[in-house]
Amino acid sequence: MNIEQANEILAQHHIDQEALDDFFDELWGLRESGDMNMLESPRWLEDEFDVPKKAARAIFYKWAKTFEEPTS
Repeated sequence: MNIEQANEILAQHHIDQEALDDFFDELWGLRESGDMNMLESPRWLEDEFDVPKKAARAIFYKWAKTFEEPTS
């Protein structure tokens, strides 16, 4: 998956920036809790928020990209 594909999937599922920010907040909280390996969080998004599998993966992908250092 790349950023363009993730954005397309999110648009198809009508997940806007506000909703994405809410999901990011949930993922940050989950990460800080240490309750699970974050690689399992796409399934958690599916189960907790009834997010389709592709959308959950796209949300996780975009959230994980926030950890990358910017390139110049």
